[in-house]
Amino acid sequence: MEPLERRKGETSRAHRALMDLYRMGPGAKLRDLWRSYTNAPEGPEIPPTKSEQTIRGWSKSHSWQARLAEAFAQQEVERSEAEQALWAERRAAVLQADYEMAEKLRAVVDSTLDQLQNFVKTERRVIPAKDGMPEREIITVGVKESTLLRALELTSKLQRQSTGLGDLHTVQGAGEDGSFDVRLSGNVEPEDF
Repeated sequence: MEPLERRKGETSRAHRALMDLYRMGPGAKLRDLWRSYTNAPEGPEIPPTKSEQTIRGWSKSHSWQARLAEAFAQQEVERSEAEQALWAERRAAVLQADYEMAEKLRAVVDSTLDQLQNFVKTERRVIPAKDGMPEREIITVGVKESTLLRALELTSKLQRQSTGLGDLHTVQGAGEDGSFDVRLSGNVEPEDF
């Protein structure tokens, strides 16, 4: 039986007073209910009673305090569950958005890796002829991978976090052959790969 349901032997006036007390909120006292009845303006709706003793008698006879405590506890549980469900839904939406963004970023990184030659930085410097030495051209070649590496690492982190795997690796630099050094850390199991 629900705590606020009308009990056997509880009159409709007593039950109405219980519901009025419930609507006043968790901190309301029997005296607050009595005052609201005695201070009520004359109108079509007559309070169930104007006697404080009657209110106290109903409360004792029908276990109002225990019933109200149970009703407010249920209300708090329902509110907490609703709030938890709302935040779980919000977290799921953020994780899904992160995963989708990481998918798009991963596609960009993948297509960029195919065009790594576009990230090669070439510097040419001409040293003029001097003291009988011919003019020389010095060509320096390097890979501008920092932007690409940051994108790769961000992609990986977003996807791992959105799937609950956490950060298991970090991307270091590109080797001379264009390969990437991936360092593993944390709780890594062989089946993770």
